[in-house]
Amino acid sequence: MVGAAAALGYWLLAGDPPQPAFATAVAVLVAACPCALAVAPPPALDRAARVDTVALAESVAVDPAALRVHAVHATHGVGATAALRLAGAIGRSAEHPIGRAIAASAAVATGPLPGVAEFDDVPGLGWRGIVAEVVRRSTDRGTEQAVVAHAVLAGRPELLAEHGIGMPADLAAACAGAAGTGRTAVTVAWDGMARAVLVIGAAARPTAAAAVGKIRALGLTPMLLARDGSATALAAAGQVGIHPDEMAADVPALERLRAAGRVVAVIGEDGTQDDPLAAVEALGRARRAAAVIRWNAVLATIAAVVPLPFAVAGALDPTLAAAIVVTFSVVVLGNGLRLHGFAPTSG
Repeated sequence: MVGAAAALGYWLLAGDPPQPAFATAVAVLVAACPCALAVAPPPALDRAARVDTVALAESVAVDPAALRVHAVHATHGVGATAALRLAGAIGRSAEHPIGRAIAASAAVATGPLPGVAEFDDVPGLGWRGIVAEVVRRSTDRGTEQAVVAHAVLAGRPELLAEHGIGMPADLAAACAGAAGTGRTAVTVAWDGMARAVLVIGAAARPTAAAAVGKIRALGLTPMLLARDGSATALAAAGQVGIHPDEMAADVPALERLRAAGRVVAVIGEDGTQDDPLAAVEALGRARRAAAVIRWNAVLATIAAVVPLPFAVAGALDPTLAAAIVVTFSVVVLGNGLRLHGFAPTSG
């Protein structure tokens, strides 16, 4: 308005007739109208768009209730499938989550499990029982059915020691390796001999690994917020694709990153059960919106600044100034509406 008044005064003092002078003032006022600037910025997403590090809480990266068998180490010429099958039969009769996890993994890998007789739960150590099934054998007289039974022990090494069964060096090493990665080792013995070690651990949440992949695709750094810094946390990081050097032991560690200039977003802290994939997609949308904001700011500045010199010089009538402003406003609005094309994949 000040610029329009100044232009009016200038052209009147220069001897122009009132009508052209007023037309020039109106053209200046229209050209300077901040319509495009008003519609340029979408909702404030600046901070989310500036995030460069995403920390996943351990609770959203790994589901501790979703246990599964990660590996089977067998010895004495025993196949891993046979060991898993016998351990699964014992585990099916147990009420412990680890037993159920072994049974579930065995059922998937080997099919129907044999029956168990004389099952006994040994508190704090494991389980024992007689696993029996009917098998078909080829003999000189053809194929015959026979009942095969094994006295099976499954649990901690101490359970085997109570029954006078020693641990071979390779199975002892497998137990130590499992402990080193924060997983549970279940030793399996039958017919008086230790024959296998099952490595049991939590399973990654279905969306966590995909979320880490999207974080990297956005050019961001993923981290795992593991409060205890334990081997369990290290195993959790490996399951979702986070490197050991991308772990933070606690919230103060994140604060130190922020103090160093990093912009950190935390997913799943304070007991929340956020969907990590949905949260990462929200960050992606924020970055996309920020790009739109930048382009709209440039377009709005052009719309508000470029026509002004021509309007002040009297080379731009009010109708043309209005057309320029409206055109740029429509372009800015159209550019902002591109955000409606964002299609999340997590639902």
